[in-house]
Amino acid sequence: MRTKRPLLLIALLAFALTMALAPAAFAKSDAVAASGSWTWVGNEGGTERALPPGSVFVHVSETGQWTGTFAATDVYEPFVGMITKSGEVWFHLWIHFKGVDVAMGSKVLRGDMTMLVDFKAATWLDGATWKIHNGTGDLQHLGGAGTLVWTDLGMDYKGTIWTNK
Repeated sequence: MRTKRPLLLIALLAFALTMALAPAAFAKSDAVAASGSWTWVGNEGGTERALPPGSVFVHVSETGQWTGTFAATDVYEPFVGMITKSGEVWFHLWIHFKGVDVAMGSKVLRGDMTMLVDFKAATWLDGATWKIHNGTGDLQHLGGAGTLVWTDLGMDYKGTIWTNK
């Protein structure tokens, strides 16, 4: 039994040291603020279907223009959603950026990127949340999340982006 105690103690100390250093290893030290705006460009077709009792299911593909941290035009934005009889909304969008420029501090990263946007609100005016899902090129390790709020011309976004290296 005596020979197992030092090994157990060493293993516990190694585990404690690993756990103490782990947050530093995963820190988002390069995190920067992200902000800008989105404007609607047009729809590329869609369907609307009535659901009982008085709700509506919507599937539409649209395009939008993004400025600020995410700079891109003609961004493909397919989405599905539902509007309930009481006016509550739920929409789930996949924003597909092709050849987007992302301002990351003093650097500009370029690649393709997919962002997930969720509207889960009592009304349209409550805004949405966004999260970077994946990317290619310079954006393959990009992460980020934030919010979108309605304006007179579209939506403004803000949040934080970082690299997952």
